[in-house]
Amino acid sequence: MSIATISVVIPTYNMQASIAKTLKSLEEQSFKLFEVIIVDDGSTDCTENIVREFMRQSKLKIKYHRQNNQGVSAARNKGIELCSSKFIAFCDADDMLFHYTLGLAVQNLEQYDVVAGYAVRKIIPVSYNAYKKKDSEAEKEVGIDILQKKYLYENASLQFSSFFYKLSILNRYNIRFSTNLKYGEDEEFTWKYLCHCHTAIFLKHPLYYYTYNTNSASNNISYLRTQVIDSIINACKYYRHNDNDFYKKLEQFGIPRAKLAILKQFALNKSWNLFYQLSRDSNYKCSFKTLICHHDIKVSFATLVYLISPKMFYYLTNKLGNNLSS
Repeated sequence: MSIATISVVIPTYNMQASIAKTLKSLEEQSFKLFEVIIVDDGSTDCTENIVREFMRQSKLKIKYHRQNNQGVSAARNKGIELCSSKFIAFCDADDMLFHYTLGLAVQNLEQYDVVAGYAVRKIIPVSYNAYKKKDSEAEKEVGIDILQKKYLYENASLQFSSFFYKLSILNRYNIRFSTNLKYGEDEEFTWKYLCHCHTAIFLKHPLYYYTYNTNSASNNISYLRTQVIDSIINACKYYRHNDNDFYKKLEQFGIPRAKLAILKQFALNKSWNLFYQLSRDSNYKCSFKTLICHHDIKVSFATLVYLISPKMFYYLTNKLGNNLSS
């Protein structure tokens, strides 16, 4: 049997409605030397039956591990532990990879410490052959500093799952998902990984297709959402500890950007009490002034509105929704 070059880790919990579609997108990969590691975090629906039936019919190399419910971080950490390949990708059980994704990832991970591309919400009807014809300097950006800045400033179009990692770096620096975070654990993970990368490439291609799941933890509004800010604060401390000067950018732009994003979510959800609590919370004090010069004009405008009046920001977000800020 061929040895897998890259492992795709899929944590799942009660995803009977979508996991077959996710596995189908992996079955259609043009690159074949990979394994799929499914960590079932105690599903109570028919997820296990669907996966086992898929395993019976498919040629995919699938490892299925079932554990008591411990949360997505513990599931992903278990997936890392079960990896038997050089490289690793993460995919949620309701998302998909494009048929060329793993091929591009492996091709570039042989040369770079980290590979990243766009995460998109809709399928782009373009074949990989079309991308290959456009393989030029204009279609990629090289440099860890470039990728760090892109993740900092363009995090709406980059997700942690649109990054592809080396298992050797994860193990060398013991990088794992924080099990005490319900939100933001993926961003913290990626920032910690990037801290130890010397080479990086960003491919200007969609590599990950994610869906909007109304049952996802990321769509349940509570004050725990502020853990996203905690994750950036943790990343800042990590960069400081490792004498990486990029912590200054994370403090200046990452923390206020995360806070603004959570304030927006509370406003969109019409949760005034949560909005007001966060705006006054001494644990999340930060200066928004650096965001006024943000490259995204929506972020700049939203920041200016918030600085003029948090109440105005709240009510305009209610009225304009995502048109106020991105």
